[in-house]
Amino acid sequence: MIIVSWNIRGLNKSYKQRELEKFLQINKVDMIACLETRVKQQKSKDVHKKMGGDWKVEDNYAYAPNGRIWIMWKETNVHIAILESTDQLIHCQVEDKNSTFTSYITFVYGLHTIQHRVSLWRSLRNIQLSGPWLIIGDFNSVLSVDDRINGLPVHQAEMADFQDCIDDIGVGQIAKRGSRFSWSNKRDAKVRVYSHIDWAFGNAEWFNSYTWIEAVYMLPSCSDHSYNARH
Repeated sequence: MIIVSWNIRGLNKSYKQRELEKFLQINKVDMIACLETRVKQQKSKDVHKKMGGDWKVEDNYAYAPNGRIWIMWKETNVHIAILESTDQLIHCQVEDKNSTFTSYITFVYGLHTIQHRVSLWRSLRNIQLSGPWLIIGDFNSVLSVDDRINGLPVHQAEMADFQDCIDDIGVGQIAKRGSRFSWSNKRDAKVRVYSHIDWAFGNAEWFNSYTWIEAVYMLPSCSDHSYNARH
């Protein structure tokens, strides 16, 4: 089962829609969270259709008018139960119909300021569950001073809330391979800023059940973000 989280940074343009469709086919994706789609709700169904008729879609338009998070999955392969949605996350229970894989998964798209992310940390702390838990997505936040090169220096105030939340909910980073940084501003090399703001975390039950799963950070393609988590 292939699970992906990707900040596509806008899906209104046809070339990005084609790139997403190609990505889903080539990588045999079963489930994906498309983040920061910037597609208005009245236009979203037209974009969904271009991905093919075998995809089911849930979103958080009720809380985010520009469609910050779309969850897409193939019903023939995956069973999904949406448990909670906010402006910055969609929390669900996932079962692979072709294996014994089952887990709670929270897909995250964090807002851009420390103040606006406070409600995200509160929502994560309030989630109650028993079993494996995967949290993946674009948190728009770094965890250490080494998670950004160039650009503004990282200060403790920028990291503190994120660090405290991760400690409080008892999750750790999933092993990763691929790109060290998950985002860049794609400017000339001398002024290019890189940062690691897309993350994958698991709780103790996750690591007990799925120690071999790793997060794969792939090339960004048409986006400025790179991210892929797989099973």
